[in-house]
Amino acid sequence: MKKFTRIFGGLICTPQNKKLQNYINSHFRENDDTLRAPFYEKEFAFEIELIHRKKMTMPERIRKFDSFASCLPMRGKINLKKPECKITIIENYGVPKDNSPRGECDLIYVTVGRFLCNGQRNLIVKYAVSNRVAVGNTSMDAELCLFMTNLAQARAGSLVFDPFCGTGSMLLTSAHFQSMVIGSDISWNVMMAKGKSARMGQENRKPNETLRGALEGFDLGDKCVDSLGSSFLSHQLNTELCSLLLFYFLFDINEDNVILSAFINISQLKITIN
Repeated sequence: MKKFTRIFGGLICTPQNKKLQNYINSHFRENDDTLRAPFYEKEFAFEIELIHRKKMTMPERIRKFDSFASCLPMRGKINLKKPECKITIIENYGVPKDNSPRGECDLIYVTVGRFLCNGQRNLIVKYAVSNRVAVGNTSMDAELCLFMTNLAQARAGSLVFDPFCGTGSMLLTSAHFQSMVIGSDISWNVMMAKGKSARMGQENRKPNETLRGALEGFDLGDKCVDSLGSSFLSHQLNTELCSLLLFYFLFDINEDNVILSAFINISQLKITIN
């Protein structure tokens, strides 16, 4: 199967052979560099990320960096601390069949590109259920909450209302992206931090295990507008919105296109509160 390498917005086909580096260099030279040219004069640095290989000696790293000199005419200064253009080389050595160390001869394919930004997977750990002030039996996983929050495009200036918020999992990640949040739930005990706790080894809920307390645990208390302890069906909300939400939950729609359509329709409705 052919592998592909992304190079500053362009795609090249990279076969699996020992002359992989020579092939990449020749493709760089033969390919149009219109997208790469604006970065040639900027301060730059190289870095290598290894997949399924633990270590690489410094002489080998330098040799790999130098191999791009003929195909990437970087004329700017080298700046290892704050480069304007960081060229990242990702080398995949394949999953080993045993515990033997991977070497240069095991290289399968290479991805070369300009580094844009770091990911935010650290937020999965930060907002993990075990790190929250308020938890319940149905508290949502942090990764799923972050995915849904991004799908809803939660951001500063937006208002997020969760009619079935529980312990506020979705509102927590929405507040992280600077949205103002409102939560509602039919469970009075959950909203007012009363009754037995779902946390192992703890008998009753603590006074701060409310929606506001959950947000304050991450210094996001100023994003909480309010919380409501009542049934969503008793709210004086737009009838069309209620019908759409009930249809979604009663019929358990799971197809991606239908869910996306439901999100779009909800966002376009006007909510009126008497």
